[in-house]
Amino acid sequence: SIQTKAWETNEGIDPYSYGYNRQTRDEDYRSAEAIIHSLVDIVSKNGNYLLNLGPTGEGEIIPAMVERLMEVGHWLSHSGECIYNTTYSFPGAEEKNLRFTTTPEAFCIISFSKPQEAFTDGGAAEPSSHDEVLQVQDPHSHDQQAPWEIYPVDGGSEEDDQGDPFKPRRGHALLVVERPVPILPRDDIYLLGGSGKPLKWKFKGNRLGIFVPTQELDRVSHAWAFKVEYA
Repeated sequence: SIQTKAWETNEGIDPYSYGYNRQTRDEDYRSAEAIIHSLVDIVSKNGNYLLNLGPTGEGEIIPAMVERLMEVGHWLSHSGECIYNTTYSFPGAEEKNLRFTTTPEAFCIISFSKPQEAFTDGGAAEPSSHDEVLQVQDPHSHDQQAPWEIYPVDGGSEEDDQGDPFKPRRGHALLVVERPVPILPRDDIYLLGGSGKPLKWKFKGNRLGIFVPTQELDRVSHAWAFKVEYA
C-alpha cells in the first residue's frame, strides 16, 4: 500500500544471496521483467528500490547480471518518464495488473501485461459501412453487454460521439482503467517506447479506454507505460 512518507526496500539480483554465490545458475537470477515490475510497483507506492549486485572476488559483475541490468536500462531509456521524479497517485497505486504514478504535467498508467486485441467485429478487416461504429470488448471484463465504440477524436469524452466513427483495422488492443483518471478532452495519451503518436481514447461510464495498435505494443517488452500528457 502507499506510504505517504518516503521509504526504501532492497533485494538482491541473486534471490539466494547478497554476495556473489558461484552456486547460483545464470537462469536463477531475477529476470529483467521481475526487476522492472518490482521497481514500478515500489515507485508507485512512494518507495525507493535498491537492487543489490554481488561482484566476484575480482570485482567483476558477471555477464548474467549485466544482461539483466542492460535490459532494465533499455526499458528505463524509453519509459523512465513514468519512474523518475514521479510520486504516488490517489485514490490508489494499483488496480489489478496496472500501476499509477504522477507528475505535475502528466499521469502514468503502467501495465504489467501486454494489452490484448479485443475486437468483436466477427473477424472482418474493418467495418463494411462508413456509418458503422466499430465495437470492441474489454478482454478482461466479464460484462459482455458493454462494448466500446471508437470515434475519430483527438482525445475523448462523454460528448465525443459526433462525426464519422474512427474505424481502425484489426490489430488494435484495448486497455481499460476502472479507477478515476485525471484526464480532460484535449489531453493526449502516448505509449512510451512506441511511435510517439497520440493514441485514441474514450472515457465511458467512469472508465478510461485506450485503443492502441498492436504494432505499437510490440515495440515494448516487460511493462507498457501509457503517459497522459495534460494539454
